[in-house]
Amino acid sequence: MAEEVAANAAGAADAPDAGDAAFGVARSVIMFMIVQSAVKSFGGAPKNAPAPHQKGAAPVPREKSSIELWAEKRLPPQPPPAPTFEMYDEDGRRLPRQRNLWAEGAPYDLHVFTACGNDSKTTSFEPLWVEKGLTYDHEPSNKRERRFNVTRQNATRCLRRAWENVTVYAHAFLTTRAPFDPKKPGGVDETVHCVHKLTAFKAPPKDTEGRSLLEDAADASPRRNKNASDARPTLHWKHQLHVRVAAIPPAFERGSIPDPISRLLPFDHAGDYGPAVHVDEFWVLRKSFSEVNGTVDSLNLAASFDVDGLMKWQMKKSMEQQWATQRAMGMGSEGESDIIREMLLETNPILLAVTMLVSVLHMVFEFLAFRNNVKFWRNKKTLEGLSARTIGWNCACQLIILLYLLDNETSWMILLSSGMGLITELWKLTKAVSVKKQDGKWTVVLEESYAASPTKVYDDVATSHLLYAIAPLLVGYALYSLVTGRHKGWYSWLVSSAVGFIYAFGFVMMTPQLYINYRLKSVAHLPWRAMVYKSLNTFIDDLFAFVIKMPTMHRLSCLRDDVIFLATLYQRYLYRVDFSRVNEFGQGGDDDDDDEPAAALAD
Repeated sequence: MAEEVAANAAGAADAPDAGDAAFGVARSVIMFMIVQSAVKSFGGAPKNAPAPHQKGAAPVPREKSSIELWAEKRLPPQPPPAPTFEMYDEDGRRLPRQRNLWAEGAPYDLHVFTACGNDSKTTSFEPLWVEKGLTYDHEPSNKRERRFNVTRQNATRCLRRAWENVTVYAHAFLTTRAPFDPKKPGGVDETVHCVHKLTAFKAPPKDTEGRSLLEDAADASPRRNKNASDARPTLHWKHQLHVRVAAIPPAFERGSIPDPISRLLPFDHAGDYGPAVHVDEFWVLRKSFSEVNGTVDSLNLAASFDVDGLMKWQMKKSMEQQWATQRAMGMGSEGESDIIREMLLETNPILLAVTMLVSVLHMVFEFLAFRNNVKFWRNKKTLEGLSARTIGWNCACQLIILLYLLDNETSWMILLSSGMGLITELWKLTKAVSVKKQDGKWTVVLEESYAASPTKVYDDVATSHLLYAIAPLLVGYALYSLVTGRHKGWYSWLVSSAVGFIYAFGFVMMTPQLYINYRLKSVAHLPWRAMVYKSLNTFIDDLFAFVIKMPTMHRLSCLRDDVIFLATLYQRYLYRVDFSRVNEFGQGGDDDDDDEPAAALAD
């Protein structure tokens, strides 16, 4: 599986492609409940008032555990916990239900202002947009849209700050008051408010081009200086402003408002609540932001207003919080969440459902393949029939891939996966070779059953012929990359050339095992259950190769893996295995019962 990891490595080093997004969708679905639980545990869930027999008793403070402190540092900032309210009066009687202060169908107006700050009490407001005659329900007439064009000439004082590389804010008010003064908004029963940034700072893409290592150092140095000066974040304009209000139920039993909802609601002193107004950026792609610089004379803004259902609003907020958590923990990026949004927007729902299903299956089969591979090697009695040099090749490939990932500042999640793969291959290698001190010298000693078997002879023949094919390919690929490619330095060229070779020609490393099978006229020594799971993953990769945009080389690598597996299946057809007896490699009988279902599945 080294070349599959190499494919992931190439995608991790550069901008994420749509193939990674398919796995991102599945990962998002699987992690949804985990993140929700983590947010509730570490983010400060609202606490109910004491029971009647404890009325007036203050909760006893406790020290946070080390796990809670660690999670608070790793998780992104959480919404502040909702205020707590008494559930019982002084006589122990339960207080009335918490109710929505805005009745269904209540009329209100929308007022949007631009401002230089986010504090509604101290900032100065500049009117941008007003919509009147709205009602607190799902009537189609509540859907409103407007378009604005802001130029340097007609921009207000705060909007002009966008050209000065300063953040610009928008304040949205829903109010039943007329006329409306944003400095005197009133209580929750009359006005609700939210603030939103109309601009965002984005760091420019990292210089992934590097330089030609064959050009003069004098020609290369100015380019490096220029790239260093361009690394500062620049201000970008958001072209969309989607104001939404969530339709909240008219009442909840006191203390029973779900935590994800209560965090985002405005409350009055008695515990009653108003509607949640917010700016929806769930479908806004970061790549749609445009840089504001001296060459930009005008900025466009598409504004809209609508009413969201409770479930829709809660789902979008939860997904956004989950993506933020994954980014904070190194398990995702802004680019990846953008691609997931694009898939949800542009992909046929049926195809999207199939893609998500096979993504989940891919992860399940990957886990099962790993589990059964470890089980196979742990219970292995002899290495006859298995190529020790192939294991060594896999170790070298995994090490090169890990060095490549470290050189390209990959997230720790991918580094962890690659590191685990390297540890697994090294553990398998210890089954075939060991390092011992003999006659005062450290020597590599082959496992006895492997060294004394015909397998070593066949492995030597296959590997020697393989080197004649690999050496010119590796040298040619490295020279081609040196002449035509751009690299950060000689080390980067060496590592990236090795990874590119693994990605392009990794299949030749699988051929020694095919040759050993041919000479032994047997496939009983292979971990069939793990191979079947890996092959199912390969066929899933084939599906992604046809339905998702990806590099041509990755499509060819999927076909390459299919060819190797089909060749192994053909060998199994030629060299039948009787699983009811112990074979010449010390396998079979009761110890390898788990291989029977895999063999049946392979048929």
